[in-house]
Amino acid sequence: MGRSQRNTYPLVTYTFAMYSVAALWLSVPAFASLTPQGYGVRQVLSLIWVGLVPLAVGHTLYNAAVRAPTRRT
Repeated sequence: MGRSQRNTYPLVTYTFAMYSVAALWLSVPAFASLTPQGYGVRQVLSLIWVGLVPLAVGHTLYNAAVRAPTRRT
């Protein structure tokens, strides 16, 4: 699905839509298996931060690189 839509929408619109759909899709099993015993707010926020920031930055840069036009010599 992503390949067909990647060149149709601007990068920010595309990534926001894809990340939103993924977050909604994965929130169901995440909340179904939630067992927060032993984790404080700091630990949970740290895990969310470590998961979201590198993932979002890495995937966004990858998508930007894939869309970049290639030069033929």
